[in-house]
Amino acid sequence: MLIGGQAPGVNPTHRIRSEAMRFLAVGEHVVDIDTLRLLTRAGEPRLTPKAAAVLLQLARAGGRTLSRDELLNEVWKGTCPTPDVLTQAVKDLRRALGDDLHAPRFVETLPRLGYRLVAPARFMDRFEAQAASASSSGNATAAAVVAAPLPKRRASIFATIAALVLIAIGATFALRREQLGSAELKPRWHASEQRVVTADPGPENFPRISPDGTRVAYSVGDTEHNSHIVQRSLSQSRVVRLTDSTTGSEFFPVWSPDGASIAFARHADNACKILLAPALGGPERLIDSCFNGSVNYFSWAPDARHLLTTTPSGPDATDMAITLVPIDGGASERLVYDHGVADMDLDARYSPDGSEIAFRRGASPYSDLCVVGAHGGAVRQLTHLASRMRGFDWTRDGSALVFSSSHEGPQALYTV
Repeated sequence: MLIGGQAPGVNPTHRIRSEAMRFLAVGEHVVDIDTLRLLTRAGEPRLTPKAAAVLLQLARAGGRTLSRDELLNEVWKGTCPTPDVLTQAVKDLRRALGDDLHAPRFVETLPRLGYRLVAPARFMDRFEAQAASASSSGNATAAAVVAAPLPKRRASIFATIAALVLIAIGATFALRREQLGSAELKPRWHASEQRVVTADPGPENFPRISPDGTRVAYSVGDTEHNSHIVQRSLSQSRVVRLTDSTTGSEFFPVWSPDGASIAFARHADNACKILLAPALGGPERLIDSCFNGSVNYFSWAPDARHLLTTTPSGPDATDMAITLVPIDGGASERLVYDHGVADMDLDARYSPDGSEIAFRRGASPYSDLCVVGAHGGAVRQLTHLASRMRGFDWTRDGSALVFSSSHEGPQALYTV
């Protein structure tokens, strides 16, 4: 199971640019993708580039079997390889990992089907990789200290220190195994007792539940190929249309914290506007213009004084940066935080207590979740998946995020 990242294609040293995706943990081993070395087997030769590429493809498959043709097409793309080159790459990989063909702990051969990775795999950051490498070398160091001929008193002191080191290392690995095991055993989120909520004509999109949990707002299409925002009770069939507009298409409704208003985007005449209207219908109010070249998600600040969205940082910029939009019509203000000129930051949302902002960094299908303080500053990356993410939300207590990701193949729900 790949708990970590997006595997590159043919040349891993050229395709992986992010430091966060440089180190791949496979079972008890850590591979440095940049240097093709096993940090946990420092004395071993480097992996061959093709062996590393095969490993990354198997890791990306998340435990699924990949056929020989699939691996040949991906790793040797643009060439006409013979099947022997794959056989040799798998042999090299097994030798580097210390694997056994007849009792595989890492790469399993399925006759006439292909290969699959049986060990858990995930990408890790530099600090985790250094800790794993130090722990691996620490066992040998501690053993050498215990075995060294020393005066009796000094030997006793060093033996005690070595024992404590070994206990700490053992506890660290035991805790790590327990964490990985519990992560793999956690059930996925799923829907039960499914039922139809609406039965109106036209496509219905972008549902948002009201703060009190009794109503849902969403966008519904009409016969003129436009769409408008409506809201309805979850227990009654009456639909309330938010505005009387007959032009343009309306998307992405978000409830105010008190449930009295709904903000949304309207695309019309090649322009985008952020509007605010009473939740029960009534006069709309223009808040600001919005970026017309991207999906515009919104999040209310807990104090209801402004909306959160993402926009380009300049007229000719190609990035998307977190932006605060005052409800009173004042000038928008971009959050000051760790943001590169090419970073695509999307779908920014406040935590329930308003202290943090979660957002998706990277254009689909190579996104990850990040968190920054509500006042800006340093960004903390929560996932290292580089996957297609289709939405996320905070848990009610703000301790975790629920998100949709494709890093294991099908789009499914996960928590971090």
